[in-house]
Amino acid sequence: MAFALLLVLAGCGQKNDNSKERNDATEEAEERVMEADDESVASSNEVEAFDFERYHEAMLEQAFPRYAKSAEDVRFVEYALIDIDGDGRPEVWVRGDEGQDYQGVFAIAGDSAILLADADVRSEIMLYKNAVGYDGYYGDGKVMSGATVVKNSRPAESYYEDYQFNIFSEEQETLDETYYLNGKLSTAEECKAFREQLGDTIAAPALQWHPVKSIERTEEE
Repeated sequence: MAFALLLVLAGCGQKNDNSKERNDATEEAEERVMEADDESVASSNEVEAFDFERYHEAMLEQAFPRYAKSAEDVRFVEYALIDIDGDGRPEVWVRGDEGQDYQGVFAIAGDSAILLADADVRSEIMLYKNAVGYDGYYGDGKVMSGATVVKNSRPAESYYEDYQFNIFSEEQETLDETYYLNGKLSTAEECKAFREQLGDTIAAPALQWHPVKSIERTEEE
């Protein structure tokens, strides 16, 4: 029992560290994307010649599971191009190995990539018309979900919510909750309205997956 408790506490510390690193990496990527020229985004003529390695490291810098399945780093094993907003310019869906069971969908702008949505072993990627999100259950009544609307191959609007309810009571009252809309503190009602505007989820199209060469990250990195 004591050993199990230590594992749980270690996992909580890992998740807290990952949340900070995720936020820092995403903010840096957003700044780079804001500076990118619209015309530098990959065009439909470049889809077949897409150079994944150009963005590999930038994607890894933003890849932090909300729930760390193990102490292993995220390693991408394959990617596919998917046009979320139907503008003829692709976003990139990456999938990792069993070490973390990580997936992420990124927007591409010039030399930059920005995370739109990601999932780990306790969540899944959700597709909507012109949007991509994730939904996950992290145990003990803890739910985390979010989505980003994509417009002109860029993130436009987004929501994020994280709440925990009491699984041991009939009322299942809320114990803790956090809501964000477009990066600002929001309410459950506003996030619910945003989700409803997304509409129903849609099935993923048939995607062509391509293998990825692994990158070994050192401790200094």
